[in-house]
Amino acid sequence: MAEENVHQVPRGLTLDQAQFLGLQRKQDELFARFDQLTQLVEQLAVVRSPPPRAHRVPRRNVQVEDESDQKDELPEEESLPVL
Repeated sequence: MAEENVHQVPRGLTLDQAQFLGLQRKQDELFARFDQLTQLVEQLAVVRSPPPRAHRVPRRNVQVEDESDQKDELPEEESLPVL
């Protein structure tokens, strides 16, 4: 079995070192793919998100308010000349 492993290990590396390098390469590939997927999901989220809306404050109907204010007001007294 030791003879079989010799053919799989690059020259100058132990089996453990070669396995570590192989795992590290696969890990780097996975991280690169994960980064690509993350960027894609972020782009989709930006495209699909609705634009931010400002909080609307209801407008007061000024005309209706003026009419009700006029009904509540007392009629103005006529000014009398001061003697």
